[in-house]
Amino acid sequence: MAGQIAAFEISHVDASSSRDAAIRSVAIGTALYEPLIVLLRRLAQEHASRDWAAEASWLPAEPPPADDPEDG
Repeated sequence: MAGQIAAFEISHVDASSSRDAAIRSVAIGTALYEPLIVLLRRLAQEHASRDWAAEASWLPAEPPPADDPEDG
């Protein structure tokens, strides 16, 4: 996925501009889009953790009840 994002960003750099302008464009794009990518990642983690927590499979198995010495 990171490769796809990088390819998308680079494909939108104006190839007819100077090298300095292209570097500025990439730097500005990074400054603008990086916080958005981090935010989307955090939202996806929150969603995934909510799904994970809803499953009972991650919970430890309950130990069997202890024998009560008074029942003896």
